[in-house]
Amino acid sequence: MMKLDHVTILVGDLDASVRFYRALPGFTVKRPSGSGYAEAENDGFTLGLFAKASWEEAIAPVPAPTGNAILQFTVDDPAASFAAAVAAGGKPVREATSLPWGSRSAFVADPDGYLLEFYRWE
Repeated sequence: MMKLDHVTILVGDLDASVRFYRALPGFTVKRPSGSGYAEAENDGFTLGLFAKASWEEAIAPVPAPTGNAILQFTVDDPAASFAAAVAAGGKPVREATSLPWGSRSAFVADPDGYLLEFYRWE
């Protein structure tokens, strides 16, 4: 059996990431241990936040990032979610706009540059 139950991202500043995700609507963030790890839960999904330095100390060096991933969130109001993420310290990438494939999407980078999309189907 194989079941995908959560995704973990490696972060440069765990405290900054905890503050960012805690400030986003719908997230509950907890730090289950003092090991450089936290979990941001959102409607049954867990986003793990692991301090890169702690990971490399415990596991292995991390290969260079590719930047080829997007964390996508279905929302009622992409513009409001964009504003909330920017207010929480995210970096604006693109304000809410209608895209050719039928979504209304807004994009923000989190404190480590991970790209977040807030979208709804039109």
